[in-house]
Amino acid sequence: MTTSEACLRYLEHCKRRGFKLNTYRYKANIYKSMIHFWENDPDIKAVDSIMIEEFFDHIFDSSGGKTVNRYKREIKSLFNYLKKRHLIINDPTSPIDDYEEEVFKKYVPPAEDIQAVINVANEFESDIIRTTYHTAARSGEIRQLTCDDVDLNNNALTLWTRKRKNGNFEADTIDMSQSLSDILQKKLKSCTKDCPWIFPNQKGKQLSKYTLDNIMPRLCKKANVKSFGLHAIRHHIAVQLAHKNWPLIKIQKFLRHKRATTTDIYLRSLVNIKTDGASILDDLELSMKKHNLIESR
Repeated sequence: MTTSEACLRYLEHCKRRGFKLNTYRYKANIYKSMIHFWENDPDIKAVDSIMIEEFFDHIFDSSGGKTVNRYKREIKSLFNYLKKRHLIINDPTSPIDDYEEEVFKKYVPPAEDIQAVINVANEFESDIIRTTYHTAARSGEIRQLTCDDVDLNNNALTLWTRKRKNGNFEADTIDMSQSLSDILQKKLKSCTKDCPWIFPNQKGKQLSKYTLDNIMPRLCKKANVKSFGLHAIRHHIAVQLAHKNWPLIKIQKFLRHKRATTTDIYLRSLVNIKTDGASILDDLELSMKKHNLIESR
């Protein structure tokens, strides 16, 4: 079996498991790049760690460590699939360590810029932005919202995400603020059997990713503020919670991360959170000196 044949077999497996089209294409492009770099299509059993590491070094030189580590995860998934089906014996990515990643700070828009964008938005756009603000939802979750996801009786909203293993949809239920409840109660009046979306397009169909992604850049330009997307509002909320000294476990639950380590990494890319350690050490030393003085007496 050639490497390309092995990749196609794994990609067909991903397709049958309901992976998103973008995820499928992302994986396919990585595998295609790897085979193109080798300038041949070797037997999958002949692929070794040196071949893969040479490809990773090439990606590192052009795109950096973060991109390499993402590539590594996708290629490792390929070999894990093949190994489980006894098509290969060893995973050639196993001996390869992760690459050092460059420090990257995600942009966090200030509150006044978010408000400035809301001020120039129309009602439909404003409702999307404010719903994002009051849920800290991802843009894909906003697009997926239907009238069935809103439970006014229990003041709850269900968000559907693919940010889980295998890309399968998974539901998270959150409490609604009064502002969010008011927005969604208004939107429910427009929901019908033929148009169940909370934020449909003009034809009553699901709003496209392209349309949603282009709302914020256009409004930022109109408001004369630095451009940011809907996801940056999630960044803003995370930073506000951190500055209010919310425990990591509470922020994790609010952002709906499965693991606290994910939240920790997320926050590190957004803000430098200071501790009270320095001042506490001064207090401890002073207490220690006072204790020794009393004993010496």
